[in-house]
Amino acid sequence: ARLSRAALLNAIITATEAKSKALFSLGHQFTGTNTDAVVVLSTQNGTYERFSGPATKIGADIWKAVFEGVMDSLEKWGLEKRRKSLS
Repeated sequence: ARLSRAALLNAIITATEAKSKALFSLGHQFTGTNTDAVVVLSTQNGTYERFSGPATKIGADIWKAVFEGVMDSLEKWGLEKRRKSLS
């Protein structure tokens, strides 16, 4: 997708929110660590996206990918406490 500057920034926020939700869903009382980083890249090809919050298609895709990725990663390393639903 071709992301506007606003959409690139919005994607960072969306990813961070999804990561935080995953951590809280597993019972952790923190939103990340001091070594966490979020990077958003765009091919700048395809559909132009002005925004990428979770209410948009691309934002929902970002949110789901990050949420599931964090959940799967923590479970793989045995760091899950309790898994709750996505919502």
